[in-house]
Amino acid sequence: MQRSIRNTFTYPAEGTYIVHDRLTEQNQPIAGVAYSGGLCSFDAAIFGLNNMRGVGRKILQTFEEEGMSVEFITTGIDDISVILKEEQLAGNPNRIGIITDKLYALIGQDAAIRFQEHLGSLVVAGKGLKGKKGISANIQTTLAEADINIKFISQGPLERCIIYGIEHSDGKKAVNAIYDKYIR
Repeated sequence: MQRSIRNTFTYPAEGTYIVHDRLTEQNQPIAGVAYSGGLCSFDAAIFGLNNMRGVGRKILQTFEEEGMSVEFITTGIDDISVILKEEQLAGNPNRIGIITDKLYALIGQDAAIRFQEHLGSLVVAGKGLKGKKGISANIQTTLAEADINIKFISQGPLERCIIYGIEHSDGKKAVNAIYDKYIR
């Protein structure tokens, strides 16, 4: 069953069809691009982090104890970044130091803990991304050609979207670069 959502201003013109399963075109795996700013991250790195039993849960628990919700996490072998909305830090100038101190206590004083602000997430979406070899490399090349540095990358196992962490100031430029290359 298909349903159509019609635009009030162009009624009775045909609208957007809402369907259970979108057909994908082989030559256009990207269906959309979106950007959201106002993010920040707490980055922690220490040799052997991946061998610390329960460290991911404990790090996330630190943010839960502070009453903060996490947007997503990215990980490497010896590093982890917790990305959240900056607005959660408003009103308490000491909160960054409190969280940083808790992270040092949790994973060790030899760790490198860094706070980054003014970040955003560029989301490239499309059902056609699944199994499309080289698409992330192509997107990254497009962003590099637009002089945009990628701070972090996240992709779930369903391969329906890829999230690129970038500087907030590059948000509009990044959306335009992806739109012009893959969607237009």
